[in-house]
Amino acid sequence: MSRPVVPGWAIRALQELMVKNGIMASEALKQTVTVPVDCMVPDGFGGKRQAMAGEKHPLSSFMCRRTAYNIA
Repeated sequence: MSRPVVPGWAIRALQELMVKNGIMASEALKQTVTVPVDCMVPDGFGGKRQAMAGEKHPLSSFMCRRTAYNIA
């Protein structure tokens, strides 16, 4: 089974939140981020859709806690 790919912008956002705010990965995953327009986001029904301009989502919808701990 293949692993889902974590977008590069999500990794950079996680690292930026941890460094600038001095928080752990678990707290950083609870923060909301503005997603790029070309990104696919969860639609709430188990599928994905194209993000709209200025749309905000929790960082945890793009990576799991284990991945965040490995990046940190």
